[in-house]
Amino acid sequence: MWADRFIFFPERDYFEKPDAYSLSYRDAWIETSDHVRLHAWWIGEEKHRTTVLFFHGNAGNISHRVDRIHALGDIPLRFLLLDYRGYGQSEGSPSEDGIYADASAAYGYLRKIGGLDPSEIVLFGESLGGAAAVDLASRETVARVVLESTFTSMKDMADVVMPMVPSALVPEAYNSVEKIKKVHVPIHIFHGDADEIVPFDLGRKLFEAANEPKRYFPVRGAHHNDVYIVGGETYRRQMVAALLGENTSP
Repeated sequence: MWADRFIFFPERDYFEKPDAYSLSYRDAWIETSDHVRLHAWWIGEEKHRTTVLFFHGNAGNISHRVDRIHALGDIPLRFLLLDYRGYGQSEGSPSEDGIYADASAAYGYLRKIGGLDPSEIVLFGESLGGAAAVDLASRETVARVVLESTFTSMKDMADVVMPMVPSALVPEAYNSVEKIKKVHVPIHIFHGDADEIVPFDLGRKLFEAANEPKRYFPVRGAHHNDVYIVGGETYRRQMVAALLGENTSP
């Protein structure tokens, strides 16, 4: 409960919809194992099989990430943008166990309803969404994992943002730095070196704990929420290559 109050800042109202960028989309409804009804958006053309399961950060909802998809340009991928419980039109209230259950439900939806093979599923996790992506990849088979501006663990974050709180009082939560050791598919990590929320060093620490093959992409001058803007064309090229599983230079 303490961690949940600290980390989640959900919004119900939509900021904009994909058609504001002339992106084709449709609604998806997903039921979790504990019977919570989740909302998601399919974005992209159905002819593309490979799908990016997109886990957003702790604030806002999927509508605040549409411009990110648009910025990638015309690429042969589909995206499933998931709102965790308590976000957007999804039922319930967010929690750590809840977002892991939500991620599992979305993965199951892609496998059963979407008919996708694990080799056709790519995980993308932004900030808090990185914890959901790493947890899911530690338990299920996927093609690859792409992370951005994400952290190692709640304890590490608390040491930075609340150094006055004794470590013993901080829960063992969102322990991605241990879970990522169980992931054995390609991992790509992007992080701004001016990140004011999740320190750049935590992104690097998470990368160092990961297994090969892996790539680390520092974005000079980027903060927590503007990596894709500050990174410009270089970022776009590297991110597209990471999502498609192509070789690229950092």
